[in-house]
Amino acid sequence: MNIDRITEHKSFHFYLIIFSTLIVYGHSISFDFVFDDEHFIVNNRFIHSFEHSLKIFTENIVAGAGMKSNLYRPFQSLTHFIDWQLWGANPTFHHLTNVIIHIGLGISFYFLMLGLFTKKAALFSTLFFILHPLQHQAVAFISGRGDILGMMFLSMGILFAKNYMAIIPFILAMLSKESMAFFPFYLMIYEKIKGEKWDYKRYGVYSLVAGLYMLLRLTVLNFNNTMNFYENPNIFTENFVFRLFTFFTSMAKGLSLWFFPFDLHHERHWQVYATFWHYLVIVGLLIIVAMIICIFFSVKKKNWWGLGFLWFLIAAFPTSNLIVIINALFYDHWYILPGIGLVMILGQLFSKVPEKKQYLVMSLILIPLAFTSFFYTKVWESPYTLYGHILKHNPKSAKAMVNLAVAYSYDGNDEMAEKYYLDALSINNKLYEIHHNLGMIYYRREQYEKAMAYYDNALKIKPNFFQSKKYLAVCYFYLGDKEKSLRLLREVKAEFPYDRDVDRIIDQIK
Repeated sequence: MNIDRITEHKSFHFYLIIFSTLIVYGHSISFDFVFDDEHFIVNNRFIHSFEHSLKIFTENIVAGAGMKSNLYRPFQSLTHFIDWQLWGANPTFHHLTNVIIHIGLGISFYFLMLGLFTKKAALFSTLFFILHPLQHQAVAFISGRGDILGMMFLSMGILFAKNYMAIIPFILAMLSKESMAFFPFYLMIYEKIKGEKWDYKRYGVYSLVAGLYMLLRLTVLNFNNTMNFYENPNIFTENFVFRLFTFFTSMAKGLSLWFFPFDLHHERHWQVYATFWHYLVIVGLLIIVAMIICIFFSVKKKNWWGLGFLWFLIAAFPTSNLIVIINALFYDHWYILPGIGLVMILGQLFSKVPEKKQYLVMSLILIPLAFTSFFYTKVWESPYTLYGHILKHNPKSAKAMVNLAVAYSYDGNDEMAEKYYLDALSINNKLYEIHHNLGMIYYRREQYEKAMAYYDNALKIKPNFFQSKKYLAVCYFYLGDKEKSLRLLREVKAEFPYDRDVDRIIDQIK
């Protein structure tokens, strides 16, 4: 009797959420910076000092590293700024912040589920969501925290939506992850499932906030074409039908990962589907049609649980490439937020399990999920484990080769770095990073003319890449052309005034 009372208590559930999160993801605090951490954090001057810190609210998320992007996530950048001011370049505490945020997500999501289910069902739904292997990237990858940060504020916003206090967490959610702008739809679905009457006045206010955000993103916060992330037209950007077919395939895969999370890897190879007569396209379409039928009968019978499928479809839309064209065809983590709709349905099904068997069912489902998440999390331990894992599944990933080469270069092994850069170049010679980084290797070897050829190639691909122009200028100086060197450095200073090295180099040349 006493044990039953303890296990039914909310405080016990909180401790279980915290303990489970620490067991599954706690080991990530020993991991290194990897992948986009270089641009989001390590080389991002906007988060390194107070001098340019306000720029995180007016520029894209990687502008401080001299990069252009369509991503605008200033609240995520603010958390990186705080981490850097407190801990500097020590990745341990940056990872710890991710773990703490995930605990915050777990607790806020638990309260969200309590509005729909009994305590046990709410606990099961929460643990299933936060321990699911699809979450491993968002927790173990520091720059991936936008997902968990946005969902934490999304959960808080829905909880506080009754008295308009949701506006604050709603705004913070959007400033952490762009897809949270669909908050009014998520709120309407949640409240209908809960059995509440729709309050169109509240939804109108939240929709105005979302509309203002979208207007800003299309105007003053439109950094590099918010609606199309590709720099050049291609078969994908120019053909809506191909994008639709490709979306059908990603839906099929994204849904399957929630039920069979054993094929998770970042930067997976995904093709553009130009024909309807491919089994994945057909399966994806059938899944969408089945979801729409479930939604229709759910509304007709006023059994609102089918609206969990509506959540899934709406949450999948921002990354569908149908309206906003993203320079990627599929990422596993795109389907974390849509999965909340599935978790709502799963929680309802769990509620029908006889009470005496609920903990047994919970254990049989959650323990394998937790073990799987634990081992997938280790993939993000270092650049070598991450890019080795990607290349294992996608041996032709030029981007993974480049990042692996960068890791070797950081560790002083330019021979291995050169090998991977050249391998990547043979697959894709349009990546400016390959040319620039090869230039850096030859620069360090004092092969300045060879380095300059690669810097020139990088600038032909990406004319505004100031790092190549900076080192090209230095090469000109070493080869005796002081005037051209100073001219290029002044151009760099005008384009990217935050690099103090440029001032130092100019002073030395003078």
